[in-house]
Amino acid sequence: MELNTGEWVTPLTASLIPNGEYNERQTVVLSGYWGNRLPPDDPDALHPVRVSISETGDPLVFVTPQGLVSAAGLEIDSGNPYVEGNGPRIVAANLDVYSDLGEGSTFWMIASNGNSGSDLYGDEAQFRLRIYTSAGFSPDGIGSILPTDFGRYFRLEALDESGVAVWMDEAGVDYTIAGHGSVRVVGLADTVRDGNHPALFDPVFYLRSNPDVRDAFGADHDLAWSHYLQYGAGEAHALGGGQRAPAPWFDINHYLDTNPDLVEADITPELAFLHFVNHGMMEFRAPNVPAVADPATPGSLLDYALASPDLMEAFGVAAGATELSP
Repeated sequence: MELNTGEWVTPLTASLIPNGEYNERQTVVLSGYWGNRLPPDDPDALHPVRVSISETGDPLVFVTPQGLVSAAGLEIDSGNPYVEGNGPRIVAANLDVYSDLGEGSTFWMIASNGNSGSDLYGDEAQFRLRIYTSAGFSPDGIGSILPTDFGRYFRLEALDESGVAVWMDEAGVDYTIAGHGSVRVVGLADTVRDGNHPALFDPVFYLRSNPDVRDAFGADHDLAWSHYLQYGAGEAHALGGGQRAPAPWFDINHYLDTNPDLVEADITPELAFLHFVNHGMMEFRAPNVPAVADPATPGSLLDYALASPDLMEAFGVAAGATELSP
């Protein structure tokens, strides 16, 4: 990193984290000390002006159809991200038929799940335009964007059979491209999830298991969560679980039947799942019958973490740890 002061700084780390999804691991995340939030006219302002990939004995490489290719020598200019116009630049784009291959991640990074094209838009996700940028995805490369933000940040240009430009700047609108047909942008995907539901609530499972809910609310994850709280939890309890489960592994009847103290504390079916998420999980209360036969304990969780280097790194578990911190 070349700074605005002329100094060159080597990143402290270069890793895949936090890009947990299997098909997002072409992104390299750099961390280090090379900037502050002062405007560029402040004498103490510090920010990168160039990012370069250096030639080393073990350089960063790309996986290509021709094999491994060194990335050394590639560089891109940068600017203060808090100045309008200095956000990331589009480097390349690729349009292909939609596939959910590579979607999802390990369970401990579940926050990365549920934001794919098929998760958000179902069968309407027929094609995908992948956009590669110089850094980040929002105008300043720092803030998040939502699945509903296409019209706020993007425009797509298509040419009809006469070469006349057709601009697509709204989602949910059918644009006629003379001589070629029509195109509709359904929205953005693989961004931050547009939702206020708990991370352990599985809206994709809930909507796919309840076609009547999906017919009513589409792929709206927040409305799925609201439906579960208002109707689904009570219906799941009355019917013995079934289709209205908030996640495939949560058995509401088992949870309430085996924890009578919750009923005494006025934990209703509508609150049972939230109780598990906020308290029961940390109290090692089993969410289903199989979990009773093989319950989680502090010791078993420690053994699991020590056997998984990625978890040790992610959660800061020392190699010689004898217990897990809260």
